[in-house]
Amino acid sequence: MEKNNYQIIGDYLLDLQRVDSLEKMDDFVKILTDALDQIYPSISCKTGCFTCCTGASMPTVYAKEWQRIRDFIQNMPEDLRNRIKNKAIKMNNEHEKTLQFVHEIIHQKVTMEQLTDFAQQMSENLKCESCPLHIDNKCSVYEVRPTKCRIFGYFGFIFDSKVQILTCVSDNIKIRAYLDSNKTNQIVLPYWNYFERKLIKFVLDDTEKYSMSIIPLWLKEDIETGKI
Repeated sequence: MEKNNYQIIGDYLLDLQRVDSLEKMDDFVKILTDALDQIYPSISCKTGCFTCCTGASMPTVYAKEWQRIRDFIQNMPEDLRNRIKNKAIKMNNEHEKTLQFVHEIIHQKVTMEQLTDFAQQMSENLKCESCPLHIDNKCSVYEVRPTKCRIFGYFGFIFDSKVQILTCVSDNIKIRAYLDSNKTNQIVLPYWNYFERKLIKFVLDDTEKYSMSIIPLWLKEDIETGKI
């Protein structure tokens, strides 16, 4: 009997219990996203697209993920490293309040009322910005990019009892068109929530200032302390 999409993805997810390191998570996510590409050819989140690197949608980056990125940056050519530092400094100087608010959101230190009130302003403030690691229209640390970046476009996310697809507006439209053409309203995707619960077991490190934060604030901390 031919397996349906639930069964195909479910078979892959059984292997999640054996993931016990960041490197194994990288490999697992690659296998899973490759499989999702085969199931849903409408997913167009590929290397070369950087829509998700711009605006207010910044990934959560955990301590050990950042340590790996920091090591990568430290070994970059000096001119590239300086471009990243200058971009990060400029972004933090111009948007300090907004970036701190995003940090507080991921640590669940804001109320829904505060989030609602500030959401539009946050998007407006950051709409012309891009990740400080986004240089020359590409990710300068692509080989060691955070897990949240690796799964973007392929996963769902449960928020307030509702499921949202972690993707950009343009891909959301393409996925909707795909579903309409196949006369269905169902798309089977892994949930980031479950992966994050697994990931958090081996990516925290209390020697760092943050357990998790966004890339501009990680860079700000490391620039100020001379780590980068």
